[in-house]
Amino acid sequence: MTVCCASSDKTMLMVFNKIDRLADRSILPMLGEKYANRVFISATRGINILGFKEEVLRLLQKEFVDEEFILPQSEQRLVSQLYDAGEVLERVYEEDKVRLRIRVKRKDVERIKQIAQGHPKNETRNPKKR
Repeated sequence: MTVCCASSDKTMLMVFNKIDRLADRSILPMLGEKYANRVFISATRGINILGFKEEVLRLLQKEFVDEEFILPQSEQRLVSQLYDAGEVLERVYEEDKVRLRIRVKRKDVERIKQIAQGHPKNETRNPKKR
């Protein structure tokens, strides 16, 4: 088994594959205690693939958040910057404003709010945390 080291600011998921080839699965609980973000699978036999998908989703939901920004339509430069900053989930035009709901990394939220506040009439909301 090879274990690599990751930077402390990176989320890492240890995937232990080929568990179907283990003669003695009693080591799995020990590995489970040693590695917080881990999953045991057999890709060939499809063992615990759903568990793997759920763990990836859980980690992504911890890392990202949905934010909503309401900007004047005249501020297309800011709208473009928000498109670059995250994944635009929804765009709605309302009278002279555009409402954007974007998914961004949790660690980037404050920086992105500062971008959006480049115009004094801008509003920011957090519609629901992911």
